[in-house]
Amino acid sequence: MKKKLEAPKAAAIEHYTTYHDDKTLDPYFWLREKENPKVLEHLKKENTYFQKKIAPYKKTATKIFHELKERIPTEDESVPFTRGEWDFFSRYIKGKQYIQFCRKQGKKTEVLVDFNKLTKKGGYLQTMQISPSYDGKYLAYSMDTKGDEICDIIVIETDTKRVVSHLKNTSGDFAWSTSDLLYYTTLDGHIRGDKVWRHQLGQNQAKDNCLFHEPDQKFFIGIHVSASKKFLIITSEEKVSSYALYLPLDSKEAMPEIFKPLKENIEYSIDHGSDGFYILTNEKALNFKVYRCPEEKRDQKNWKLVIAHDKKIHIEGIALTEHFLCSFERSGGLPKARIIDLKKKKTHYVKFSEAAYTMSFSATPFKFTEDKIRFSYASPITPKTVIDYDLRTKKQTVRKTDKVKKFQSKKYQVDYVFVSGHDKAKIPLCVISKKTLKKNGKAPAVLYGYGSYGMTIGYHFSSSLISLLDRGFVYAFAGIRGGSDMGRAWYEDGKYLKKKNTFKDFISCAEYLIKKKYTSPGHLAIRGGSAGGLLVGATVNMRPDLFKVVCAHVPFVDLINTMFDDSLPLTQTEYKEWGNPHDKKYYSYMKSYSPYDNVHECAYPNMYITAGLNDQRVTYWEPAKWAQKLRDYNIGDNDVLLKINMGEGHFGKSGRYNSLMEIAEEYSYLVAMLS
Repeated sequence: MKKKLEAPKAAAIEHYTTYHDDKTLDPYFWLREKENPKVLEHLKKENTYFQKKIAPYKKTATKIFHELKERIPTEDESVPFTRGEWDFFSRYIKGKQYIQFCRKQGKKTEVLVDFNKLTKKGGYLQTMQISPSYDGKYLAYSMDTKGDEICDIIVIETDTKRVVSHLKNTSGDFAWSTSDLLYYTTLDGHIRGDKVWRHQLGQNQAKDNCLFHEPDQKFFIGIHVSASKKFLIITSEEKVSSYALYLPLDSKEAMPEIFKPLKENIEYSIDHGSDGFYILTNEKALNFKVYRCPEEKRDQKNWKLVIAHDKKIHIEGIALTEHFLCSFERSGGLPKARIIDLKKKKTHYVKFSEAAYTMSFSATPFKFTEDKIRFSYASPITPKTVIDYDLRTKKQTVRKTDKVKKFQSKKYQVDYVFVSGHDKAKIPLCVISKKTLKKNGKAPAVLYGYGSYGMTIGYHFSSSLISLLDRGFVYAFAGIRGGSDMGRAWYEDGKYLKKKNTFKDFISCAEYLIKKKYTSPGHLAIRGGSAGGLLVGATVNMRPDLFKVVCAHVPFVDLINTMFDDSLPLTQTEYKEWGNPHDKKYYSYMKSYSPYDNVHECAYPNMYITAGLNDQRVTYWEPAKWAQKLRDYNIGDNDVLLKINMGEGHFGKSGRYNSLMEIAEEYSYLVAMLS
């Protein structure tokens, strides 16, 4: 008889945590000791066990990998944009994992940076930002080579490829002046952007001037150049409060000024156009509104309303050209683009016809005076399309539609519905399937969700999903509370002491799929990552009977221990999302849904869990501890699998093809378990 494969068993060492006189046994607390050889030994055993358990599906995984690889073009180019006398673009060349960043002029093309040459085989490389200077004479790029989100910024001369500046230990966030200055941000010890620096090209980094320091660990800083190219704008924000500073872009001496002082629980951001500053704020406006004020009269009494607050329309961002204001909005769960002619005072919306889609826009590729924006549009069955939009004539010019081999949109369908929640809230649900699907409850299905931080579900196109859809799968996206799919109130209704609405909404969406006979519990998987891992972890504790598989990627599951540990990178800023556990009211509520704390004796579904050893956002020990506890309490025979990426962080494998192999592995498991 073949010996049954035994899962790794970490030593259970007696350890108690005590919060608010609540003493809790945590026998796997020791797995936090990253430098302990026994920890690394255990993690390697987890990986060995994982590989042995998925070995029977290797043939399917290889087949799916080749499908995924064949579906994307071997060679590809981005839509170019102009800087100075050159057009700049990125491209993939045949067989390579990473991009080349290039420039062209007429028929002449030059490779400026080949990122394939900057990493070793099997290594990690993530480009965070790539941007030429406004005159095209220099190129700056930032990259992370470990997965820990600490970046180098390298500046080269485009004519000679000579490195003129190499800035280390940065966040990867930078902004050009219109002269020879570069602004960038650095991190504290908690992967939090906390300082802004001004760098003179060619100068030693040690001589750079620190322009701004945000000491409050709850606040993260970012930088961008105003639309007018007149100011550098610094934003400092936490979950529910923000403020902005500005300084003349090309000044070598100026220090930033605060635009409007910080006000607790009020968010605002600014941009500068041809007629002054524009302010997007939620002060007395839950879904935000837009003001304008003269450059020299910033006092709030001089602010004039441009877009009023609307309970049904959430304003998520704005973009400016010389004569137009473009407002990125969301209503009915879908994105919208409002265009305002600032001189004629006329407004129109850009029309999109599909039932569910995702869209974003930017004026950055163009000169401020051109009055154009560039759209990126996609739907679950429409590949990404880049469109240049003339704001004056309303003419749309399609610049590129992603090529997807062996795909015909007409074979698939998208249903966009509103599911009634436990309290009658209407939850947006996007369901994708082949048109030939038979609703008999037997189809394998995957339900994806996130539901935190006000993030919205993007109904984007994913060529990898075709491999599931063509095998008869249903794939669904749930726009649950905790996100902002239905406006800011939707977010507020899924956080703090209302967080369980997030999980209950997800359950309602799963029940809808079953009720409408898309699938059944024996054929249904749920999927989520990071805070979405908390979602699937809490949901499976509440309703383990409802699912066959749970896919949890870098899951945030040890909520209480993490939120009490101020030494971890993101703890303090997270208080405004989950609550401060030092307050017993919040502690009790958080513990009542924390996935790790609520593992209980039951027959759990098959658990497919991933983690990254270098992850600074969700530390590897959270999923490692969770997997052990699940095995301890699982009274069924289903798998509890844990895969640890030993050289990567929060975002998994890098490279065009490495990431596809990870997807293929997971899909092969879903096919085997659900079909």
